[in-house]
Amino acid sequence: MQIKTFMHKNVVSLDLDRTLLDVKRIFDRTSFHHLLITQFDRLVGVVSDRDFLKSISPNVGSIDETQADRGTLKRHVNVIMSHNLITLSPESNFFDAVTLFHEHKISCIPIVDENKFIKGIVSWRDLMKVIIQRQKYIEASYK
Repeated sequence: MQIKTFMHKNVVSLDLDRTLLDVKRIFDRTSFHHLLITQFDRLVGVVSDRDFLKSISPNVGSIDETQADRGTLKRHVNVIMSHNLITLSPESNFFDAVTLFHEHKISCIPIVDENKFIKGIVSWRDLMKVIIQRQKYIEASYK
């Protein structure tokens, strides 16, 4: 089964020059766990919600928040993003994704074309959904 059949095509990306405040706004308003970072519309990095939370002051958004805490949100996203990109093409298959998740201990794989233009994203949760759907199909066909 090719990645393009189950990848998420609706991907949120941010330009490389954006700040952690921009990242915070997106994570606060959505259920996304990863943001793809672009430069000239090409993938250059990935930021996870865990990367973000580790990079800001724990007092941001609390009653104890100070000006210095808020200052951590002014940093640029390129400071915290993962630069070591692990990607697949839309034509890659399910087992290619399983192998990369296992070998690299990552939680998402950006799907890009040969020029690094973003086509989608796959998370380990997406793989689990495929497995569950296949299992249900197999069980239904034996009834």
